[in-house]
Amino acid sequence: MDSRTAAADPVQAGLARIKADMPRTYADIQAQAAGPRGRATFALVRRALKGEPNCFYAAEGGHVVGTPFDLALTADVAAQVVQFGAGFIVMWPLVAEEACHA
Repeated sequence: MDSRTAAADPVQAGLARIKADMPRTYADIQAQAAGPRGRATFALVRRALKGEPNCFYAAEGGHVVGTPFDLALTADVAAQVVQFGAGFIVMWPLVAEEACHA
């Protein structure tokens, strides 16, 4: 796959951004995959990178990937991240609620 194909595919572009520019987010994805969520973690990330809400959302070092959650709380969390200077944030659904839905 050449770079034009990767740039045209939002999943591949998002994965490349996570791996290259978001080391703490990437580490959290790996940790989630090693935990109770298992390999479903990778499906959640890919679904969010395709635009499906409520699966995965992350911000780190000025980079944002995934799709926001359908929660009023999301705006409050974003404000607190800015206010308190959090280095990164990763949002996941509860394990029991992993069937994301648009």
